[in-house]
Amino acid sequence: MGSNVVVNDALTCKLGARAEGMKVSAGENGFNVVGAGIVLGSCPLDCDTARWEVIVQRLDPNAGSESSAAQIGVMRYSAKKNVNLSKSLEDYGDNAESPSWWLKGVSLKEGDVIGVYWDQTDLPMLSFTRNGQLLGQSCINRIRPSSEIFPAVSLAGASSVTVIFDDDGFRFPPLASKFKMILCSSSII
Repeated sequence: MGSNVVVNDALTCKLGARAEGMKVSAGENGFNVVGAGIVLGSCPLDCDTARWEVIVQRLDPNAGSESSAAQIGVMRYSAKKNVNLSKSLEDYGDNAESPSWWLKGVSLKEGDVIGVYWDQTDLPMLSFTRNGQLLGQSCINRIRPSSEIFPAVSLAGASSVTVIFDDDGFRFPPLASKFKMILCSSSII
């Protein structure tokens, strides 16, 4: 699904803050993540639109339901605040300082490719696809304020996923042409 556009690697989103003990490794087309806790993208969603994909590799059967073994979405995060990333996105759902929004009401299966779409230009602001098909019932209309919002995945037990931020690694075409990979903002000063 490559775009054939050359992008400075320093500007592409990678994986950033994560729970202690989570294992992250760079794979051919993404970042492999295993272990319990929350992992965030390396830069906030300062862009108008963006997309990324998460491939469900393994759902730990001892971690409870499929919906608690892997949660995929976004989280408000500030390194200045004491946020315990060893929890789940659900644990922070309504937390005033670090709320999270994630895919709900969908039973994940190993091999599923979850597309995540961020859109500050239209509603819904957060949409999801499974294997290229829109999950309309799981859309989230408003996230306010929309500052310090990061891509986020939480895993339980020995569950594992692959997170893809690069256009060249995406498995499915975007919902619309305005959705591209996340580019981290940078200062020219």
